[in-house]
Amino acid sequence: MKNRLVLSSAILLFLLLSFTSLSWAEVKFSAGGFGGINFPLVQEDSDIAGVAGFKARATVMPFLGLEPNFTYIRQGGITLDVSGTDMDREGGNIYAYGMDLVFGSLDKVEKFYWYFICGLYGNSLDRLGREDLNKFGFNLGVGLEILPEETFGIDFRTKVQIITIEGGSRKNIQLTGGVNYYFGGFGF
Repeated sequence: MKNRLVLSSAILLFLLLSFTSLSWAEVKFSAGGFGGINFPLVQEDSDIAGVAGFKARATVMPFLGLEPNFTYIRQGGITLDVSGTDMDREGGNIYAYGMDLVFGSLDKVEKFYWYFICGLYGNSLDRLGREDLNKFGFNLGVGLEILPEETFGIDFRTKVQIITIEGGSRKNIQLTGGVNYYFGGFGF
């Protein structure tokens, strides 16, 4: 799944550059990491826990960036009341490999900007005592990046992640903060 994502990202980047007026020299590249909190929505079998990951971004148009990324999501354990008896349920892990499209004023020389995110993901869900699941998912979100330096950005975002499973879906809200390094500078 990861190899398909990398190959798809490279092909999409190549096609966008081939059919637009951009040259490779005009593309801005960045890489960064993030961490935060994951809130399960409408899930009685998970609790609040952490989220972390890394990402790379290629800004291919003034308003569009491609952002392949990896996200590790921890699902917290919880105590359930089953017929008057408390039962502890282990949390789980979600490993998500994905590609986000980032829409916004990505080439502005301002020190901060808002952007929107939508993406597709391959997710691996594991929980002790259950069979691992590999499922498709998507997300939507909004972010704010502050650029105190030409090559350094501080990133805040919130995303809703939805993973399709048999008979429904797993939904999470993620609040994260992170840092980005812009190779060659942002061009202030």
